[in-house]
Amino acid sequence: MDYIDVKYINLISSRLLKFKRVKPHLYNFRCPICGDSQKNKTKARGYFYQVKNNTNFKCHNCGINISFNNFLKEIDAPTHKEYIFEKFKEGHTGKNFTTSTPEEVFQNLKDSKPKFKKKIIIDLPSAFDVNVSQTYLHSRAIFQESGDFYYAKRFK
Repeated sequence: MDYIDVKYINLISSRLLKFKRVKPHLYNFRCPICGDSQKNKTKARGYFYQVKNNTNFKCHNCGINISFNNFLKEIDAPTHKEYIFEKFKEGHTGKNFTTSTPEEVFQNLKDSKPKFKKKIIIDLPSAFDVNVSQTYLHSRAIFQESGDFYYAKRFK
């Protein structure tokens, strides 16, 4: 189990009812998705467990089986964003994948120079030369010395 997963399990553990650590990589609590049993409040059938290098969530009441990432997304979105950011910083971008270093990605670009498109220059009239825009600018108390304003007949 990843130490980042353990860190975030401990962060959200206070919000999970009847939370307890059963074994080093096994946690038990009441399922927050289905609420477990409404009749018996002592039942706790939600589990975090480890599969290879991933942490999963399983509820033996409603049968949901999702990754810890998706569980955190559903339960607490702001904490999920922090979790994703921290996983990305460590190089974990997916299921058992790591990110490549920037040198590997941009190594092919060293040989060729970037090609840019030529600038498109369109001569637009000043907004103070066109009557419609001039009355609008004056109604907004914008005068010619305020800055550069241009008029485009069909802007969209």
